[in-house]
Amino acid sequence: MLRKLPFRTKLIAVVSIPLFALVGYAGVTVYSRYQALTKEQQYGHVVNAFSALARLGPAVADEGVGSSSFVTEPLGNPPASKALIFDTGNATDAAITALQGSLGSLPGHVSSQTIGLVRSVTGAQILQIGADGQQGVRAEVDLFQNPGDTFFTNLANESMVAANSIARDISDRSLSTSLLGIVNRRESQVAAATEASVVTNWFLGHPGDVASWDAAVHDQTLAEQSFRQTATPAEAAAETSAAGPVLSDPMRSTVPGVLPIGFPDRPPVDVYAYFQSFLAKQARTNNGVNAVLSVVDRTAAANEANARNLLVLAAGGTALLIALVLLLAWLLVQAVNKPLRALTRAARNVAGRRLPQLVDTVQAAGQVPPDLVERLAPVRVESNDEIGELASSSATSSASR
Repeated sequence: MLRKLPFRTKLIAVVSIPLFALVGYAGVTVYSRYQALTKEQQYGHVVNAFSALARLGPAVADEGVGSSSFVTEPLGNPPASKALIFDTGNATDAAITALQGSLGSLPGHVSSQTIGLVRSVTGAQILQIGADGQQGVRAEVDLFQNPGDTFFTNLANESMVAANSIARDISDRSLSTSLLGIVNRRESQVAAATEASVVTNWFLGHPGDVASWDAAVHDQTLAEQSFRQTATPAEAAAETSAAGPVLSDPMRSTVPGVLPIGFPDRPPVDVYAYFQSFLAKQARTNNGVNAVLSVVDRTAAANEANARNLLVLAAGGTALLIALVLLLAWLLVQAVNKPLRALTRAARNVAGRRLPQLVDTVQAAGQVPPDLVERLAPVRVESNDEIGELASSSATSSASR
């Protein structure tokens, strides 16, 4: 079948095959760069929901501490307790609002399992407005009705589990590790709220639960160590700088990592001073976490910009290379086709018109013009390759006859 194809078709095919191979390879390269850019863009789609969930966990845990105190001792100092609930409730509401506004950006960028976990944080609605005709948890607290110790804890834990799942779904493993470090710091805040709840109960005259206190302190230490082990130098430096010096705790040893062995004989401060100390420590951690998230944001932006530049470079370089190859191929085809067409026309002219004219003249015994052979011979092809040599040889052979 190939033998039946015209020479020019064969030539174009020979030139086109490597060109198609180049285009295919270039397409794979550009696609891989596009995939890399898509991977880096994922962070921007999910970070708002992640940040909201990571804030919601400690915020609702803090609100639980104040709510428990307000319900347990309504005759103690309700205005001060209510102020605590109000302050922590504002942080909870801000996180819930941010979460609700960012849910639409998650589909297509995290797994369906993660979306299910995020949507399972339904306690936020129950907290604010209630469900199934029941009044909200906050309304119960206002009436000094205890919603139970598990509600705030469960909502905080659900938030942290969902935030952890988003972090693990990040394709860029370095960014994923950084977000998991932020989850660790937020989990230390949830554990700090658990500690504050235990200590507050003791402040309010209930038996001290040393085992739960120890467990909460241990969880904080473990979560903080996990963050330090995975944080980049820039993240660790930002956290330390933004958080500032470690604040003293009136109920804890000043030696880091030392677990409490028992409650003191009498409270070193009143319960509201302890509340303020607790909230100050939580605010310090918030400052540090926000600084870390800013570092991660800058890293993600730089990664995305680098991936975009590489994609543009790959696409532009590929387009330029293909254009250059097409130009060279066109010049090559023209360099072969032009003399080939000239040789073909000359051969057809000789075979179809001049040579029959010469034969007819000889057969008629007519007079052959002396310049007929010279006019018959030239085959002008301006080429120094094999086609030019063929044309030259043909002209020399015709002239010799």
